[in-house]
Amino acid sequence: MSWATRYKTGWRCINLAISVVLALTLLQHTYAAKEGVKEANWQPLCKLGLNLRKAPKLARHHIQSFKPAIHEADKLASKLLTYALNAPWTNETLAITAAAAALMDVMQTELDRLVNYADKAAGAIATTSALRGEIEELLTVLDTGHSNSATSFCLGNAGATSAWSGKVNGENCITQNWEHDADGTVIPGTELTPAGFNVAAVPNLIETGGGKTATMCGYFQSGNVGTTAHAKTSNVKLAGGIWVQGANDNVAQQNLQALTPAGTRTATELTAAAHFDMYFLNTEKPLNLPTSEESLLKDSSVQAATKAIVKNILKLKDPEITAAAQEAQSTKIIKDYLDSAGTKIKDLLAKIDNEDTTDVEAKPQPRRKFSTITKTTKAHETLVYAVVNTRALLAEANARADELTAAAKLTGNKKQDHVKSAEQTCNELKEKSDCDTNNKCTYDKTKENGKKCTLRNEEKEKLEKESQETGKDGKTNTNTTGSNSFVVKKNASFACIFAYMMKLLTVIGKGFLILFIKIWYYEEFLNLIAFDIF
Repeated sequence: MSWATRYKTGWRCINLAISVVLALTLLQHTYAAKEGVKEANWQPLCKLGLNLRKAPKLARHHIQSFKPAIHEADKLASKLLTYALNAPWTNETLAITAAAAALMDVMQTELDRLVNYADKAAGAIATTSALRGEIEELLTVLDTGHSNSATSFCLGNAGATSAWSGKVNGENCITQNWEHDADGTVIPGTELTPAGFNVAAVPNLIETGGGKTATMCGYFQSGNVGTTAHAKTSNVKLAGGIWVQGANDNVAQQNLQALTPAGTRTATELTAAAHFDMYFLNTEKPLNLPTSEESLLKDSSVQAATKAIVKNILKLKDPEITAAAQEAQSTKIIKDYLDSAGTKIKDLLAKIDNEDTTDVEAKPQPRRKFSTITKTTKAHETLVYAVVNTRALLAEANARADELTAAAKLTGNKKQDHVKSAEQTCNELKEKSDCDTNNKCTYDKTKENGKKCTLRNEEKEKLEKESQETGKDGKTNTNTTGSNSFVVKKNASFACIFAYMMKLLTVIGKGFLILFIKIWYYEEFLNLIAFDIF
């Protein structure tokens, strides 16, 4: 199974896991609350019951909103790193590389927020559902399916204080769509305050003798009500949720407007805990990231992280740099290439999108525009290909730098020693994979004795020619390597630049890949990429 297929499978597993967790949470509170009543026939008893139903929808809405932003940041970071691997090492490349690493850092922060939010959301769903169950289960005894003659009893909307309505065929019964979809519609502040639920107070209810008394918020008692939803006995009393039943059938409404006045969660009191949790779901937003490339790079948290990483890169490049110089240089680099106030970010993204990269899925692999890479998985594949290819170029550059350094010391009468040195470089490569990495060498597996990795004949001729032209005048030689366009000085500059780039990419790349693991919980991806590449 390819790493891309594993990645996609891991993403599906995470989606499934989230869905299962939410489903189990909802299922758990449903079974816990219904206990012998028909779940499908629950009806809301008051506005508070309706508002509590928003808990799972709000939680799911915020969790779902995280996905497009993290996908966009993920894809953009991959694209920036791929571009940086195929560009000359300039301050612009430094800024691009730092921005990619900053996106990883910010994504990690957002992921931590999401994990924290999900934990609290699960608890909030449990408490709000339990309170909702206590409020709503009272009136399930007025099951619409139970009737006396032609009259059905259910929760009605006939009056402000009427808890049930006897209507033929259940007319005017309040119904609810039980579709647990994501919904970002919050509860109005007039109904949910930091201190409590703003439920309109209802006078104490006192019932003497038979008959019925009920409210939209969950209390009734009956004497000779014509329904088979409960036993036909006198003085049947039901109260719960936001009601407290006292002596002599005195039922008082709880004070719901001062449940958590100190802003602390009381875990031992259901109504108070449910209020605290519902207020959290109603006000907390787990995601801070925007969902477009330009907005991501202009985001203040990404900008701050980018500057901090630029400082670290400057220190990595020059350990002796002063703090003042770090600040001045990093400020200038950000302003020159990633200034959030102007159009430089937009222009930079347009420039990158217009560049070509390798299409790793097509056979043979053609070049295509960065702008055509719209899927996160394809961005990952392109980055991995670029990193692997850059490692091969680095090996080639190191070999080339060794050759150029040796060539600079040669004179005409030492050219055979120069060729011998290159030959020895190949001979020292024992494994076929190492030999194949250096395109100056060739591997002959048929040899039983002697060196199987040897210098190619055409390379011998080239080195002999170079040794005649080099070492006499001491001039600088230059070389370009495909799309990387690096200028190579004879004194190992090429290898130094490549080595520095790979060291930098190793530092941010490990964090980049570890972040994927934390997002997708997919260990195989780390094993394949982090250990095999870096």
